[in-house]
Amino acid sequence: MSDISSITHSTTATGTDSADQVSVSQWNDGHNLVGVPRVAEVTLTNAQLLAIDTTHIQIVPSPGAGKWIYVVSACSYFKYGSAGFDMNGADPTIGYGNGWNPFNGNLKVEGLVGDNIQTTFNLTSSGESDPAEMVDKALNVEQVGTLTGGVGCSLKVSVVYVVLDALA
Repeated sequence: MSDISSITHSTTATGTDSADQVSVSQWNDGHNLVGVPRVAEVTLTNAQLLAIDTTHIQIVPSPGAGKWIYVVSACSYFKYGSAGFDMNGADPTIGYGNGWNPFNGNLKVEGLVGDNIQTTFNLTSSGESDPAEMVDKALNVEQVGTLTGGVGCSLKVSVVYVVLDALA
């Protein structure tokens, strides 16, 4: 018997055309199914991208006490607006909690002058990770630098992940 009482799925219109719909999953009593692969998606607006260095955007909520989120894969879809982001080394990344980003990957947005699909995200570790930085932590889109420029752009980030038990 799982700890989930129900999972609901719905489609939400975000614009006037059917291509502007997103699928939303809602776990009503937490998500304590350990080891089951799941997909989470979040779409960041241009304003959220410009503020991402100070306001992280959550992809997956904290999995609960004694659990951590193992990222299996990640990809992104960048939708170009009327002006792109300047090149200054501030592409967003994926990280845990409040700023711990152990991966070498970036979600490319800087310097793009058209729509772009990034099919892979570099998940290799940038070094050892203290479990305290990952256990009981949410998974976020975040960055260290500040994006500049950008008008009418958006970024959809998709992550395949598994919730795992930490060692007691």
